[in-house]
Amino acid sequence: MVATILISFSLLLLWTAFSKKKKPTPQCEQKFDLELADQLGRLRYKLEESAYSGRKVFVDTKDYQNEFQDLIALEVILSGANVDLTHKGKNIPTAKQVMEKFK
Repeated sequence: MVATILISFSLLLLWTAFSKKKKPTPQCEQKFDLELADQLGRLRYKLEESAYSGRKVFVDTKDYQNEFQDLIALEVILSGANVDLTHKGKNIPTAKQVMEKFK
């Protein structure tokens, strides 16, 4: 009797541990991807426009999702735009600004 209870309890425990968790629907994932693509597209447009016109752009990576903050910071650093970049609370110069200081 005790063995039956222990076996049923262990099966119940295993079933709850391995049950599939609810995955986000494809529509939610697609909406998330579209929002991210829109944000990145706007940023790239600002950087490109700044590179051509010389207009100063301010970018703070805290406005973006955690997973993409480092990627966005790297893209901004390597761009030829006139940018003030704030990443994780620190002001980081772009490659263009560093090269201008060495001249």
